Amino acid sequence: MTRLSHTLNSAPIPNRARWMALGGILLAFALRLHRLGAESLWYDETVSVFLARQSIPELIAQTARDIHPPGYYLLLHGWGWLVQPSLTTGLEFLYAWPSLFWGMLLLPLIFGIGRRLFSMRVAWVALWLTAVNPYHIWYSQEVRMYTLGAGLGLLCLWGALRYRSSVASDQSPTRPNHNSLFSVRHSLFIYAIAAAAGLYTLYYFAFLLIALNLLVFWQHFAPRPSPLATRPAILPWLLANGAALLLWSPWLPTFWRQMTDPPVPPWRGALDVGVVIQESLAALLVGQSPPLEILWPWAAVALILIGIALTGPRQPGVGIALAFVFLPLLLIVGISLTLTPLYHIRYFFTYAAAGTLLLAFGVDRMASRYRWLHAITLAGIVLLSSWSLNEFWTNPLYRADDHRAAVTELAANWRPGDAVLVNAGWAYTALVVYWPTPPTTSGIQPADKPERIRLLDYTNARSLEETNPGDETPLLVLGGSVDGPASLGWGLAESDFYPISAGETVAALEAVADRYTRIWHYRLYDTVSDPAGLVRGWLDAHTTQRLDLPYPGRDYLRVQLFETPAFASPENCPQSPETTVTFGDELTLRGASYTAAPRAGSTLYATLCWQIGEDVMGENLRTSLRLYGLTGGEPLLIAQKDEAPFLTSTTRNTHRTALALPLPADTAQGSYQLELLVYDATTGEPLPIDDPRAIVGQRWPLVERIEIADRP
Repeated sequence: MTRLSHTLNSAPIPNRARWMALGGILLAFALRLHRLGAESLWYDETVSVFLARQSIPELIAQTARDIHPPGYYLLLHGWGWLVQPSLTTGLEFLYAWPSLFWGMLLLPLIFGIGRRLFSMRVAWVALWLTAVNPYHIWYSQEVRMYTLGAGLGLLCLWGALRYRSSVASDQSPTRPNHNSLFSVRHSLFIYAIAAAAGLYTLYYFAFLLIALNLLVFWQHFAPRPSPLATRPAILPWLLANGAALLLWSPWLPTFWRQMTDPPVPPWRGALDVGVVIQESLAALLVGQSPPLEILWPWAAVALILIGIALTGPRQPGVGIALAFVFLPLLLIVGISLTLTPLYHIRYFFTYAAAGTLLLAFGVDRMASRYRWLHAITLAGIVLLSSWSLNEFWTNPLYRADDHRAAVTELAANWRPGDAVLVNAGWAYTALVVYWPTPPTTSGIQPADKPERIRLLDYTNARSLEETNPGDETPLLVLGGSVDGPASLGWGLAESDFYPISAGETVAALEAVADRYTRIWHYRLYDTVSDPAGLVRGWLDAHTTQRLDLPYPGRDYLRVQLFETPAFASPENCPQSPETTVTFGDELTLRGASYTAAPRAGSTLYATLCWQIGEDVMGENLRTSLRLYGLTGGEPLLIAQKDEAPFLTSTTRNTHRTALALPLPADTAQGSYQLELLVYDATTGEPLPIDDPRAIVGQRWPLVERIEIADRP
């Protein structure tokens, strides 16, 4: 490799190139805004939001027990404090803006580096290829740290190039530079800060720094082309790296423990080198949404363009860009093959962001003599990117898991006496982020924010006493890794990851089923935490499944509802002779209980106990729970909720239903009447009540006087 300084181009930028670059940046911004926040956050993104909402000490403590450092989450914490995203104010859209910002910053960085390493034309072509590149757009719209890591990586490369250029200029007798000392310090300062910030953002950033240092050391120790050639000073570079490590040193013990004793379950399989080659090369051109859902044609096109870049007159910038993009990947593959699997295509983006420079130079070298061929080649790449983007935005294969819909539906159908089993337990962040809280679009709150307890701790009386969720507070029971290694979560009770034996799992499930009448099963990554399917098998054998709702997305999210034996137990179905009433001929209400002290904006729950006759068609019946005002004149309807609680009825003697009535947030404090109506959904006709206490012969006063309190 020839001297790095010989490749640096610092000529002024012509106006035409400025306008071309501006056009590319505007196009990039438009593409990255398209469908930004249109989908639900997927699991990793909910972790980002969950951590960003914690206090800074808790955020740092939780990341110390996870697999990523806290830098990005701290950035997101500050952004969240500034803009206050919520479920009703564009949570997905607003939390994606830091990623979009850094994704946009990649464009001027690529332009500047391309101009220094290659030429003005290669620089603006690379900028335009970056603008439409699906790989870039994917991570510019994801609430994760990858565009931040890529941006900091390019800043490190920029600082290294500026440093080498300044040193060479200072040592050249024909090119004196009185500002060179300032330039060296400025460049190394940029490098040191960006390197430290990168290590606090993503551990995989270390591979990028290794690659950069290998480049610099090669430049320093490689044989000189001439005995008179000077060796650039290496000491300032070593000091800059030392400063970066010093800034990162407070986190170094945590990093070392996480790497040598991972607290999380293994989720990466054995490495297939052929897949890695195809996936990484294709990603440079079409991202992770390849047209036709195949990789090899697009990997071949990318390989051809890179191969063309390597042919012809020697261009040192190609070697620098090639090493920056692929040397970290080679290090990851080497470790994955010899020690432990580390590779994933999302981590490659940290280095691959500069891959458009190689593609742009390959196009430039291939078609440099023929402007029409240059234009046709670029148009072909843009059309291919458009095809891939259409796949990314429309193909269900690339859709994020719809946690928002799943959690919203679960929260709306949760009832007192229900438990939510999260399997695998660490996926609880999706439920916490998406559980509805006021103010919602309808001004109501389906249920309180859920409490959390580990399945392992459920049989522990002290743990239950500390959690003490109460009858009307949802409880998330977090499953562990069945028969997992003892090192998971480092044995810390507060860790999201923990092992649990098969025997402990069964005992805890039995305890949950004894206390709760229904169990919601939130299934995500349960094949990782429970590969033998112990939990699924136990639920199938000891409970009755009532719902099985699949949700769209890449990770096959499912929400299931099971009734436990406690559901039909007389102890959980209160009866009171004074409130017994029959709707129609054979549907008898034996008893009812309801929320003791409902508040405006909360949900009023009513648990009803029924006796169903043999001839009753339960699937055709609907209940209508209503709240009426009592302030003079005709009763005023305040709230109403219709449900179909008998659809799954198989018990004729006793059937328990739990109805929910969301109360408007502006419900005034005072006395109200709670009424119940049952009607035939096929005809819309109410079932008559032969009782003088009935209102208009159809509506039954469940509670003649119920007090509603103001919102807290």
